[in-house]
Amino acid sequence: MPTTTTTTDIPSRQLQARSPGRRTVVRLVLLAAAPLLACAGVWWLTRGARGPGGGAEDPSSAAGHWKLVWNDEFDGRRLNLDKWLVADTHGKPQFPGELNSYDPDDVDVAGGSLVLRTRELNDARRSTAPYISGRVSTQNKFEFTYGRVDVRAKLPGTQGIWPAIWMLPRDQWPPEIDVMEMLGNAPRRVYMTHHWGTRKHQEQSQSHFDGPDFTADFHVYSVEWSPGQIRWLIDGEERKVLTEHVPAGPMYLILNTAVGGDWAGAPDRTTALPQYFLIDYVRIYQHRR
Repeated sequence: MPTTTTTTDIPSRQLQARSPGRRTVVRLVLLAAAPLLACAGVWWLTRGARGPGGGAEDPSSAAGHWKLVWNDEFDGRRLNLDKWLVADTHGKPQFPGELNSYDPDDVDVAGGSLVLRTRELNDARRSTAPYISGRVSTQNKFEFTYGRVDVRAKLPGTQGIWPAIWMLPRDQWPPEIDVMEMLGNAPRRVYMTHHWGTRKHQEQSQSHFDGPDFTADFHVYSVEWSPGQIRWLIDGEERKVLTEHVPAGPMYLILNTAVGGDWAGAPDRTTALPQYFLIDYVRIYQHRR
């Protein structure tokens, strides 16, 4: 089971062994208050997870023809490993060109949200990947063919950051359905993409939607996948429809934040870290039979 960390790091300093002066007393007070400050930090990061923000009506109650078949509301104290596979790339990037590894220590559940943290490393691991992040998937846990995916999330931003919600089949690539991708230096634009073809001859259809600052509040990112059609929705509003090259086999869901790569580019002096990808819920529906 992966270890979990709080989403706010509060540095502590070793107190010198001498009679307590004013600085020592202040340090002791800060150390005693650290747990409360950490809780406040978690609340600050996840505020709005159950508030209004951006949202969409529950399709199972709105339309009647959808049935909830899988979900996680992240209401517990730790991630449910019966539902999620947590990535550990052992200090190495997962894909060529990216600058981060994935580590279970950067996956947490706090304040009613799944928290994927992205941070810079300052130790020997920098030689292979200077940044570290969180990634979870339903690989080998839950796959489905056709249905609707709703993910309510607040995205991380800043130059070089690349959050994504996407779907893959178990044994081959492509196809790939990207429910949502965002480049951290453009927080008002999200991308919706489908990849098909073969590994050597991959094709894609990509569209984008310009809206509010998606790092400022929670929004619902959805895909409705049916025979012959894929629909992308943001906060319940249709933003893209595709009727060609629609996959017809089971797929699983991935949530992650990458750093770098040819598309996102490398972090620079404007990059602010750590960043947090907050997921309020994940819900998967299928048509009632």
